[in-house]
Amino acid sequence: MDCQMPEMDGYEATRSLREKERAAGSPRLPVIALTANAMIEDHERCLAAGMDGYLAKPVRLEGLCELLERWLSRPVPSLSVPPAGATSPAAAAIDPTTFTALQACLGDAFPEIVAAFLTDAPRRIAAMKDALAQRDAERLRREAHSLKSTSATLGAGILSALCRTLEQEGKAGQSADAGCRIAGIEQALGELVLSLESAPNARVAA
Repeated sequence: MDCQMPEMDGYEATRSLREKERAAGSPRLPVIALTANAMIEDHERCLAAGMDGYLAKPVRLEGLCELLERWLSRPVPSLSVPPAGATSPAAAAIDPTTFTALQACLGDAFPEIVAAFLTDAPRRIAAMKDALAQRDAERLRREAHSLKSTSATLGAGILSALCRTLEQEGKAGQSADAGCRIAGIEQALGELVLSLESAPNARVAA
């Protein structure tokens, strides 16, 4: 559960979920908090809202798999690091260790995750352009933050770093270069898509 979702944040969404579970007598669904904050009070706030666990950004695969193994009924596949000298699945755009470890963690679901990312990312960029046109600095910052996080989880470090720069400039009220930043993000996404086309087990339908 992302704590920083727009409109309804993760805390409110979790409280609503718990109320519906109590009203329907449904089994408790495990909810893990995902947040950029790592203070003790933030952890306590997550638990008070009804969440069961806590995962701080940037997400590390070892921590993610540990939580999944704890809350799922079946063990999560062990992570494996590619041997030294192995060919990177997308060396120019993707960190090979993160990429391969995520494949091992998600197994057969990995192509679906890649497909979801490739569907979501262009929408995020379109939303950035619209936010810039509307001079909506907060929306622009949110979209950059979201794409930064998802691309980092996939191992797309270049794309994530570009989004981080746009997010940080947005926080500081610096928007003069936002158009160029978005163009760079769009170009990085295009390069990432080309890299993914040659990545094993990551191909998705066009």
